[in-house]
Order: sequence, then structure tokens, then C-alpha cells
Amino acid sequence: MSLGFNSQGKYKPHRRRKSAGAEVVNGISSAKHDDQNLGEGGKFSPVRDAAKVTLRLGPPRNESEDPLWLQGSLDRGIIRVYEVDSDLSVAVRCTLQTSAAEICHKLGLDAEVPLPALDVPPRLPTDPEEKGADNGEHGGTARTHRLCDLHVQFNGGCVRRLRPGELPLVLQQEYLSRLGLTEPRRLQQEGRAHDLGSLITFYAGRPRVEDGLERVVLSGVYNVKSGRKLASHKWTQRLVVLCGTRLLVYPSTDCGDKPHVFQLTNGKVEEHKSKKHDHSLAFSCGGQTYYVQFESWLESMKWLRLASKVASQQPCTLDLSSCSLEQVPDCLFSHTDLTCLNLRHNYLRERPHHVPSEHLGYLDDLSRFQQLRSLNVADNALGQFPPCLCDISTLTELNVASNRIQELPASIASLESLQVLHVECNHLTTLPAELQQLQHLTLLGIAFNRFTEVPEVLAEMKGIENVVLTGNRLQKLPVDLMSGMTHIRRLELRLNRLELTSVENVTFLCLDRLTHLDMSYNSVAELDVRVLKHLTHLCCHGNGLSSLQVSGEKLEVLNASHNKLSTIEITPPPHNLVTIDVSCNAFEKLPESLCDLKGLKLIDASRNKLNCLPPRIFWHVPKLTRLRVGHNRLSALPDRVDNCLLKELDLQHNRLTHLPAALLMRAHRLRVLNLSCNRLVTLPQLGPSEKLKNVEELYLSSNYLVEQSLLVIAGYPRLKVLHMAYNLIKTIPARFFVRLEQLEDINLSGNHLTQLPATVTQLPKLQVLRAHSNHLTSLPDFSQAKLLKVLDVGCNELREGSLSADLLSQLRELDLGETQQCSKAETLVNGSAGLALLGAGPDGQDSTLWRFGCAQTYGQRNNLCVRQVLKPTYGADKHEALFAVFDGGRNADVPQQLQTSAAEIVQEEVRKHQEGDKDNSHMKYSVLTAHKRLGSVGQKLGSSGVFCHLQRFGEDSYTLHVANVGTCQAVLCREGVAVCLSRCHTLVGAPEEGSRVVEVDGMFTEDNKVSGVTEATRQLGRNYLHPTIIPDPYVHSVNLSPRDEFVILACRGLWDYVAPMEAVDAVRSKNNPLKAAKLLRDIAQGCGSQDNISVVVVRLQECDEPEDNCAVIQPEDLPPSMENIAMSDSGESDAKTDGSEGRTNGNGVTVNEGNGVEGSVSTILDDRSSVSSLQSTSNSAGSQVDEQESKAALADVTAGLDKHAIHEAVHRDRHKKAYQSKSASLTYGAERPLKNGWKADRGGWVSDNAVDDSDEEGLENTATEVQVEVEVYTPSHTPSHKSNVVTIVNAVVATQPVENGLHEEKDKPASEQNGAINGHADVEKTPLKSSKRANGSVVPDSDVICKIEIAPPKPPPRSYSSPPTLAVDSSTDGSTSPVRKRAVENGHATNGHEMQGVEEEKEEYDTAL
Repeated sequence: MSLGFNSQGKYKPHRRRKSAGAEVVNGISSAKHDDQNLGEGGKFSPVRDAAKVTLRLGPPRNESEDPLWLQGSLDRGIIRVYEVDSDLSVAVRCTLQTSAAEICHKLGLDAEVPLPALDVPPRLPTDPEEKGADNGEHGGTARTHRLCDLHVQFNGGCVRRLRPGELPLVLQQEYLSRLGLTEPRRLQQEGRAHDLGSLITFYAGRPRVEDGLERVVLSGVYNVKSGRKLASHKWTQRLVVLCGTRLLVYPSTDCGDKPHVFQLTNGKVEEHKSKKHDHSLAFSCGGQTYYVQFESWLESMKWLRLASKVASQQPCTLDLSSCSLEQVPDCLFSHTDLTCLNLRHNYLRERPHHVPSEHLGYLDDLSRFQQLRSLNVADNALGQFPPCLCDISTLTELNVASNRIQELPASIASLESLQVLHVECNHLTTLPAELQQLQHLTLLGIAFNRFTEVPEVLAEMKGIENVVLTGNRLQKLPVDLMSGMTHIRRLELRLNRLELTSVENVTFLCLDRLTHLDMSYNSVAELDVRVLKHLTHLCCHGNGLSSLQVSGEKLEVLNASHNKLSTIEITPPPHNLVTIDVSCNAFEKLPESLCDLKGLKLIDASRNKLNCLPPRIFWHVPKLTRLRVGHNRLSALPDRVDNCLLKELDLQHNRLTHLPAALLMRAHRLRVLNLSCNRLVTLPQLGPSEKLKNVEELYLSSNYLVEQSLLVIAGYPRLKVLHMAYNLIKTIPARFFVRLEQLEDINLSGNHLTQLPATVTQLPKLQVLRAHSNHLTSLPDFSQAKLLKVLDVGCNELREGSLSADLLSQLRELDLGETQQCSKAETLVNGSAGLALLGAGPDGQDSTLWRFGCAQTYGQRNNLCVRQVLKPTYGADKHEALFAVFDGGRNADVPQQLQTSAAEIVQEEVRKHQEGDKDNSHMKYSVLTAHKRLGSVGQKLGSSGVFCHLQRFGEDSYTLHVANVGTCQAVLCREGVAVCLSRCHTLVGAPEEGSRVVEVDGMFTEDNKVSGVTEATRQLGRNYLHPTIIPDPYVHSVNLSPRDEFVILACRGLWDYVAPMEAVDAVRSKNNPLKAAKLLRDIAQGCGSQDNISVVVVRLQECDEPEDNCAVIQPEDLPPSMENIAMSDSGESDAKTDGSEGRTNGNGVTVNEGNGVEGSVSTILDDRSSVSSLQSTSNSAGSQVDEQESKAALADVTAGLDKHAIHEAVHRDRHKKAYQSKSASLTYGAERPLKNGWKADRGGWVSDNAVDDSDEEGLENTATEVQVEVEVYTPSHTPSHKSNVVTIVNAVVATQPVENGLHEEKDKPASEQNGAINGHADVEKTPLKSSKRANGSVVPDSDVICKIEIAPPKPPPRSYSSPPTLAVDSSTDGSTSPVRKRAVENGHATNGHEMQGVEEEKEEYDTAL
């Protein structure tokens, strides 16, 4: 394309005008390249004049016959040759043996050209016919040369000319093979595709590249007059461009004409005063002057300032990187004072033997720069070290990295002034001994080469202080060689293959001056560097270390994360230590000696097994500012807090039930406090001074906090981020937000809020508000919240009219979930530009086979760079599904395009493969096709992605296909166990990826990023980093079975903070996938994730109980004040969800408010709550029992459900099918009087002897029935290593007089006298103290008798492989399920051995299945 200008004076591309003599044959026209023409982007294109070529193709042929021709042989193929700067192309048939010269001859692209105009192609030693290339290339006469004008461009980058001996089809197929295309037939047909041009393009002639020699600074069309004293030169409209150090004056307004070029570095710029032409400047150079009139004085001053700056300064630095240079431009040699020259990523080479020396432009000519100090010729495909570079004796820095150099010449010793030498990313195996003659060399970069041993010359190079051997193939460190390297101060051995034993650690004895040692990502099991007395920095993470011994004399930084360490021996104590990172290890406690380190500022011990912290950690480490101990087993913190200077305290994912009383009062410099996923009930009090309350970010999600905690939180006036989702908060006082004027981000989701206070809308800086999964019925007026951008109120009970058009006009993200407002909001959103309606509405979400829910958030980013594909009804018969998640990092263009095209691409690939074939190759080629169709967008940008295709085979058989690249991953929950279906393509997540990147001459920076760009080694897009980053996906297929429960798709914003098993445990029992997705998002944010987060949860089958009626309480998950209501015996329980009346915290603890559990918890935690919700009411036949006795009785009831009774009940039911996880409810029913004649009624034991209030005998044998339904876990030996579950639906508390320590059982059935009833656990007896009745009589000593009924197993839920089934869900009001109700109506009791009716109905149900 040629270039035009817009109104702002900037370039805009448009179609090139064809010259009158240009001949067009079969869509390819001849092209003329001018030396001074501008390329795209406003830069000079250093293209020399080439002979005009005429295409000599025959008459156009029919390309539809190409597939039939390709089937003849696998050696056949097609390349598509494009016209220069045009979309027109022609498909050329060729074979693997067809050379570029033959194709040029066929297309008429070869011509006799004089040698001065010759553009010499680069030397590519790795190409197939390197040795014989010169014979065909230089076969012309002494003054002419037959030129091949076929060019190739990879990934939209630099363009190079093909040598006559190169094989274009081989180049194309090798490139596609590196992308991941392996099928021969697919390789053949890809050449015909038009969309392949963004990856590999063949041009008939040299195209104008986007990156040229110099960039445009200013441009525009102005009145211009030449300074010559001729009458013909008048003021005319011309195009004027200030480009780098040049002024271009065109003959007209068309940039297609050849301009006159001024070298401003040798000229001058001054104002020109004229009566008729104001605002004029005079540009003078070499006796030539041009006068330019501008439209305004400001514009003329802008030109004068910039042009004068160029004219007054002689440039000494020039950057010509990525310009597709085959020769150095002639104009460059006029800059004799050049000191720094960057020629990286071009195709330069030495002068061929047949080219006269007077023709400049080769590497040999760089010696003309007498003051050149720094030269960069990296990534020029040189193949060997150019000896001519050794003639530039003034060089102090030389970079020849990424050139596939196999050895350095001995003549490099002539560079006597050289101080820095970079030869990274080459193929070096040895170093010449002559390097020791470079006395001034202080930095030698030989990283990412092919060294298997440490080069011997390093021992002789006494001036070398820094040796970088990263990314080589070293396996050992020879003692004899290392003994001569006593001068080394910094040694980097990262990413090698070292396996040092305890004996080989003596190697470090010789390196007594070493201060920096990096041995990360090797295979070292034991490391002993105690002999390094001067060591200040040690990095040994990612080794799998089990033993580490370090000298602490001068140690300042220690990074030993991602190992297997339980202890570290540091002698003597490291009093200079500033940072220690031991995260992701096996520490059970931190050494007490850490508290004696006065200079320690950072301790990172997250993801270990810590049970406690050193007692002096909060008062004896004066400079400690950051403490990270999340994901451990801490149950308490040290009590003493004094002079604590902590600014960041991370305690998430522990077992804390309380905080030290003085922590918040004396840690007055805290800025970030993360207490998410603990067991906190309250927070300690704050101090009286306002100046000491500096917390800005407070994370309290997934705890047991109640309203009292709000008083503490309200005391932080500088608070900006407040996350307290999934707690036990019912109401928020209006005054709570009055002092929190700095709040920007609030998350109140998963509580029991019925309304939001109006004061929240008055927060002047509020930007994000999340309050989903509550019981909100209305929203306050947000008209005053002018900065509010994100509002998430999904999964509530909002009424019509809660949303206003004014609110929608200012929002950027609105998430309504399943509220009734969703349909209305969609109508309003259509008229609100820039508003994204997230979440999923009730319509269109449910499938007959599966359900899904999604959640995403901006995080701390200003742009949402994640996208989702949600197709629950997909495929030809609409019985399949497609889901996908894409994460673009910091760009949204690639994810947006992938979201648009993914569904169509997968469907096309399925059609290309045979119907009914279970091969998952269609997923692989779907990813590769999506990568290809990104076009120019994917050349510089990239995205991670995960595809999930639920494919149907037969009537009831489904296969789950997953393909992923990058950091987006998929996890399947199978019987409660997380099954990873994807692979994290990073250096840490997949170490084999590191080896692959190094093998293709790639590199990793110290932050584990490929070429310093991204941590992902595989992505969609990012073509310019090929082949280090490729789109070849990891593909995995699973045949679904009833054991598979749900799938989680998410980006790194979740997986970097939440482990797969943690995610599965958190949402396993959430029947609502939308709430599950929101919960995972909130957990990630509560753990500190500030990135974009995107989560999709696909529920393959329903939970066994409706989440509206579930309450799972784990005793070890509850604080001590709540243990009296614990009903579970499990160590770890799956999270159960609620519907409109329950809530689930992030620890997997679910409390049902509607059935009384929330009331129970609140009674213990808050005296203001109603006590009657926990107390059993008096029966109508007996006297009123006082309040304290009733409360104590209930406490003993719950305590009576111990492990022994439950295990006995489970043992008797082992003949039944294995129990699966069931939802449960905890319900306290009313008391009913029980007499000696007991009978079963609705699963409870009631009396048939009704007595009145005055009957004292009737009170002697009374019983209280407490209906309890609770989930209990017992050990299981299933392959999934999960626990079996028994659901207890009824328990009876009978208070009877004690006679000689024994109960009267004369009226009981014989089966009950033995202490066990079929289907029930053993009777537990707990004595109660005597108390007075309301009428003054005394209640005799009695026992608490706990009768436990084991719930029958319920039919399996509806799933992807089941037809619609009868309902088995329990209602929210405590009524029995339809199965139980029908059993009672048919005369079958619901307890003991009388459950036969229910069992028969279950067998009929199984038969129907």
C-alpha cells in the first residue's frame, strides 16, 4: 500500500495507484521500488531499484481442481503468491522439490539486473540447500545477475528474498508443522487457504514493510516556494514531511511522487518574514532553500522547535531494528559520528566475493564508523560470526545473540576495547582460548546455548566478574575447573540439568568471592553453600530440594520456594537478611531465630504446613513490613503485639478462630490485611487514635463474622477495598458507611442482607459494589454514586422498578444473575453504550442435560480482557454443548475475535471429521484454525484459551473434549475429586515447556516470561514470538459417566490463587451453577486476585438434595463458641449451597436460615437474636420448662450425636449401596410428650397418653422430639478417597427419671430393649441436672435418650445420561419429600425396618432407569 494523510497530518493507508506501464497478469502486477519511497507507518523503506518484472503466467486456471490434484501424491502442495501491496493472489502448484528459482521462472519474476542494483539475499545456513545456493544465485555475468524476486514474510514481520535454491513448499510445511499441524493431507490443503497469509506469505516482488528506516514526526500539506531566483517558482500546495533527520518536500500533494530530501543535520531552520505570507519558515541545506507557510503561528512554532532540535544536534544513536534490511542504507554512512547502531532483526550479511568493494551496504562497511562503540546485530540469521566485525576496533559492546552461531573465531581477540559481549541464544558448545586476551571484558553472556560443560577459558579470564550460563545443558560443576574461577562474583546457572550430590557441593569451596548464586530450576536435591562466606543473594527455587545449608554471614536475599524443605540450616545467623521466601514447601513451623533478625523486611511462608508462628514475630522484628503465611494450618496467632511495623499481613486460608486482642490496635501501619477463609467470629477492638488506623485493603470473606464486626471495620476511615462476602451478616446499619468515605470496592455477597443502606450510595469514590446471593428485594437510589462502574446484585429477590435508566447509563458492568430484572435490564442495556450485562438469566440457561453459570470481573484493570463462549445447545441436533474461556492478558482484541468465531470454527472442524468418530483431533484443529483466523490482530497480541466440547455419541453416551493453550484451564469433578483436563503452559506449570522453548532458541527472563513478554509458552496469536510461543494445544477427552458432577473453566485470575481441589470442594454441592461461578470468583478476589477473572461452571448432574434446604456444619470448621451445634464427623466436607434461605461460606460450611440453623448460630453469637429459635417449646400437656434448662438440653442433644453411634448405624447399613453426598437440613421441631407406650409417627417417637398441665405423672416420663437432618461423613475406601455420607433425619430426646442408673424398658419392644433398632443408631444417655417446674415441683434426675434414624438412599439425580425423573427434593419449609410422603400415605413408616415401602418404590424407580 501507499500512504495518504488525514486531517491531523498522520498517515493513512490507501490503495496504491498502478503506473501506466504496469502489467497485470493473472492477478500479479509488476512493481517498481524507489529508493526514497515512504513505507507504511511513515517510515522510509530502504528498498533499492529493481528491474521491472513482467509476470508470464499462462491463462487463469480453475483452482477448484487443486484438491483432486493434491490427492495424487503427498509430495504435492500449493503455495499462494500475493501481489505486492495487494490482496490479489494466485495459487501455485509445486512439489517438495520445486525451488524458488523454478517458481520465479514460472511467474516471470526473474530478470537480468545490474550488480549495483542487486539486493543480496541473506545467508540462511539452516535452509536446505545452503551449500549450492551461491552457484545458482551468482551464475550471471560479471556485471549482471539473474535475480529471484520471490519474497517470504513470516508472522507479518520482516520480509526477506528467497534464494534460488530454497524450497518454498518445504518452508511452508515446516512452519505449519511447528504450529502443530501434523496430518499430511491437512498440510497439503492449508496452502490453498487465503487466511494463511497472516502466518506465512509469499510475495511476487518486495512489499513495503510497515517498519522502515525512520519515523514521521510531522507532516501536512502547506504552501511551499523554492528559494531559487526563478519566476517559475511560485507558492504551490505541496506535501511536507519531517521524518527523522530529514525534511521531505514532494512536488505535489501526492505522496506517490518522489520527494526532494533535505538533511537537516547539515542545514538550518529559521523564521521567514513576509508581508503576504505569515507564519513561514525557511529550511536551508546545501545551497537549497524552501519556504513553507503554515496555517497558524502555533503550528509554525511547533515545526520550528522540532526541526531546530534536529538541525542543531548531530545524531550519535540510530535504531534500524526490524526494518527487513538486506543491506545497510547508503545514507547511513554520512553519519560519521555515529556511536551506537542497532541493526537487530534484519537480514544483513557480509559482502559476496563478486560484489565490488565500492558498493556499500554490507557488514564489511560498518568499519567506516570510526567512533562506533555499541553494535547490535542480533537475530540476523547470520549462521556464523562475521569476521569483519573484528575489524571495528572501537567497539566496547557487541551483541550477536540469536544468530545460530556455532563457534566464535579466534580473531575476536582483536576487539581489545570490548567490555560486554552478548552471544545468547546461539548454538555454542565451546569458547575459544583467545577470549582470555580481552582484558577489559567484564560481562560475557553465553546463556541459552548448548554448553554441556563449563567452558575452560572462563578460569583464565580474570577480568570476568559475571558469568551467565542460564539455559544450557550443564550436568555437573567440575571441581578442578571451578577452582580457577575465584574471580567470579555472580554466577547464574538457572535452567540447567544440574544434579549435585552432597559430595559435589565441595565445588563451591573455590568460589569464595561469589556474592550472587542462581541455581533455580535444576534437579538439585541437596545444596550446601556454607563455604560461600560472601554470598548475599541465593536463588534455588524449583529444584525439589530436601536439604539446604547456607552461610548467613552476609546473606541478604534467600529464595527457596517450590521445594520440599521442612528446615533450612543457616549458620551463622543471617543478621543482614532482608527477604526470605520459603513458600510452597513443607515447613511445619518457622525458626524462632527469625525474630532476632533486625533487618528482615519480608517473610513469605505461604502454602506450607505451619501450625504456629514464632511467639516474638509481632514485636521483636523491628523492620518486618510484609508477612505472608496464607494457605497453612494456623489456628492461633501469638498474643503479644507491640511496635509492629507490618504493612501487609496475609493470613488467608488458615484455621484462625480469633485474633490477638492487640493486633489491630498496635499494628498501626497495616495497609493490607487478608483474613479470608478462616473461622473468625469477631474482630478485636481498635485503638482510640485515628492516626493509627491506616488499613486500606481488608479481606474478610468466608468467615463467621456477624454484625458486631461492623463496629470494628467502621473504624478504618482510610479503607478503600472491603471484601466481607460469605459471612453471617443480616443487616448493615446506615451509619456504617458514614465514615468510610474512601471506599472504592465493596463485596457483601453471600450474606443474609435484605436491604442495602442508602448511605452506601453516598460514598463519593465507590466504583465496585457486589451484593449477589443475598435476599435483597430493592436497591437504593444510586444517582449520587457518580463513579459507580460495577454493580453485581444477582441471585437476589429484586422487584420490578429497582433499576433505573440513570443507573444503567453510568455503569460499565451490570450482573443481575437470575433476578427478575434480567429481562428488563437487557432491554435497557441495548440503549446504554459501553455497558456489559454479565451473568446469566433464567431463560436460555437450562438445558435438558446440563446447566451452566458464569461470572467474570474487571479486577483492578480498567479493561475487561476476558471473554466467554456459552453454547448449552450446540451442534446439528442441539444435544451438544460448547463452552470456552479466553484471557488476553492486557488486550481485549484477541479474546473478542475468538469469542466471535469459536463456535463456527468448532462446528466446521467437526464436519471435516467423520460423524461419530471419537477422535479428539477436531479440537486440536479448531484451536489451530482459530489461531490462523486471527489475522493481523494475532501477529503482535495473544490470548490463552480453553475449549470444552460436550459431544454426543449414540443415545445416552457423551464425551467431554477439552483443548487448552496457555493459562486457561479446565477441571472436572469426579466423585468429589478434582481431575485436571488441561495443562498450564508455563515454565512452572509444565517444566517440559522450558526445554522446548530452549531447543528452538528461545529464552526466559528472570520473571519466567518468554522473551520477557508473557509467562505462557503456548497461546493463540503472538505470532511474532514464533516458534517459542506456539498454538499447539493440549487435548484431553473423557467419556462421561454418572460419577462426573461438574466442570469448571477459568482463567489464571482464579487458578493462580485457588487450587483445583479447593475449587471443587467449595462448589461441589452448589446445585446452582451461577452461584458456584460467583463463589469461585469471590474466593479468588478474597485471596488477593486483582487480575481479570472469568469462571464458567457446567453442572452435568444435579446434587442429591436441593440447595435451598442444605446445611452442612463441620465441627473443626466452627469456632469454639459454635461447637455445640456441630453435627458432622468429617474432617473436610463439601460445600453445600442454599437457595433463597441459606448461605455457603468459602470454607464449605453451609447454614440454612429458613429452617432454624441461622437462628441457632445467631443466638450463640449475638444475644440480641431471638432465643426461641433454638429453644424447644413446652408441650401442651406438661408444665413450662425454664429457658436455661431448655437451652442446655438442646446443647446436650447435639452433643449426643457422637461418632460411635453414627458409625454403628453406618456399619449396619453397609449392605446398601455406597452413600453419595447429600444435602441436609438442621431443623428443631416442637416438643411432644412421650409416655411409656411409645409409637412411631412420621419417623419420630410420640406419646399416645395425652395428659393435661396438672398431671404430675404425665410429666415424669416426658420426651422432647428434635427433628434433625444432618450430613455425617464416615471413612470410605473408594478410589476417590472421599467419605461416605449418612443422613440422619430424626433424633428423639426423652427425659426420663433415673432409677438405680437404669431406664425402665418394660413397655418397650424387645428390639428396642437391646439398645438398637433396625435402621437406627444405638441409644445415647446423658444425665441432666434436676430443676424445678413452673408449679414448684422438682423434676427428677433424668437422661437424654437420642434416637437416630438413618435416611434411606435416594434415587440418583437427573443427569446427562438420565431421562426426566420424579422429584425427590425436600421443600424449604421442612416438609417431607414426595418419596417419603407417598410412602407414608401408602401405610409405610419412614423409620427402622418399616422402610420397605420406600425401598420398593426406589427399586421401581431404578428399573425405570
